[in-house]
Amino acid sequence: MKRMTRTLSIACAGALLLVVSHAPAGAQQTAAIGSVNEVRSDAFGTPPGLQRRALAVQSDVFASERIETGRDAWAQLSFRDATSFRVGGGSTVVLDRFIYDPDKKAGELTIGVTEGVFRFVTGTMKSESYRIRTPSALIGVRGTDFVLAVAPNGSVRVAVNSGAVEIIPRVGNRAIIVLPQNLGTVDSTGANAETQPVPDSAKGSVKSLVEWFDPEGSLGPMVFDSAGKDAPGGGLSNQTLRDVSIPTVIRPPSNMPGGGAPPKLGGGSTFKK
Repeated sequence: MKRMTRTLSIACAGALLLVVSHAPAGAQQTAAIGSVNEVRSDAFGTPPGLQRRALAVQSDVFASERIETGRDAWAQLSFRDATSFRVGGGSTVVLDRFIYDPDKKAGELTIGVTEGVFRFVTGTMKSESYRIRTPSALIGVRGTDFVLAVAPNGSVRVAVNSGAVEIIPRVGNRAIIVLPQNLGTVDSTGANAETQPVPDSAKGSVKSLVEWFDPEGSLGPMVFDSAGKDAPGGGLSNQTLRDVSIPTVIRPPSNMPGGGAPPKLGGGSTFKK
């Protein structure tokens, strides 16, 4: 598939800075919502209305784009609000909706997860701005660092490192809150949700939690310091995006999946698949 290379000239302190942006041909009319920081082979993206393409470091990603990874692949994405999203092996996800005003640090991010293992670290928007849809539950993110797994049958596991998540099962809308060092689960029917503490072996650091949650290493290598925290340059803490020309507010077309208003969380909210 043809790729388009856009070179932007930016005056900077008397010098000329050239910034190269890689985007699939035909995507120039759609603003990127983020980019790929790290990737291992067999990771692909399909922007709306375009052909499937292999992802590479610095590839742009777009609203309503479908991301897929092979069994031994993974990809580290960063969105314009500095949200960090790691897609593990054997995963399928759609970047449903992204709206962001950098001046107010406000907007919305909704992601639809079909299957796989993921790590999600929120960026600069308000905590209630983030939502993840799964086959069996809607997950509201509350200023959070957590790991998520969705099985082929649609059942969900969520382990929280910091912050909190709200899980609304597909059946009944009985929300549960998952706090740090706890695990939330929803069965494949979307009717039964519960939370419980993680084992002692998973406590103490994000490294311990991730290794317990993902023993097969589907998330790929992550760099931690001696205390088990994310180390500089380890992917998740390297969230600076390239300086490209992107509108202040980014909206997917209204006729694309995710173009409508996302469901509200809490207070008698209704799950929308």
